[in-house]
Amino acid sequence: KDIIKIHSYKISTYKLLTIKAMEKKIEFCKTIIDIFENEKF
Repeated sequence: KDIIKIHSYKISTYKLLTIKAMEKKIEFCKTIIDIFENEKF
């Protein structure tokens, strides 16, 4: 039972980390798009 608990904990933490990473990636992409759009003008 303990092994299952630890395993599910690892999975949930991993999911949280991936979501956070994705959010940062999206923010980063938006920033780059903004920079490129500003460069055009």
